[in-house]
Amino acid sequence: MLTMLISTQAADAQTFSSMKEEQRNVELIKMARKLYQAEIFKDYYKKYGDNDKPSVTVKKIKDTKSEVTNGNDVGEIQYIVKLYSVPTQEMKSIPAVEVVISDKLGKPYLITFDADKKYYTRWNTPKAFE
Repeated sequence: MLTMLISTQAADAQTFSSMKEEQRNVELIKMARKLYQAEIFKDYYKKYGDNDKPSVTVKKIKDTKSEVTNGNDVGEIQYIVKLYSVPTQEMKSIPAVEVVISDKLGKPYLITFDADKKYYTRWNTPKAFE
């Protein structure tokens, strides 16, 4: 029983940066898609979709407490997941959304809709990030 409790706590404490890249990217993309498909963003998702060819990049930031983070410390390591639109005859595939996921928080805190130049944060739209 004690062993199970300790191993569960260790798994919960694991950060994305401690995972193998392939496993980490799968988890990050899954989180980004879940957020993108949230009820509040359904019209945007319906319009642009997801071409199933995401990209993940890692970025280190210096200002870990900013206006975008509402003064919350999100840590230095950030993962940016880009989900691209489904191409149409009128438009080739473009970045539909960017989701920023904090290694420290272990969850997304920012979604940016490239075409509309709008963004939502965990702190100004908490229901979307549940």
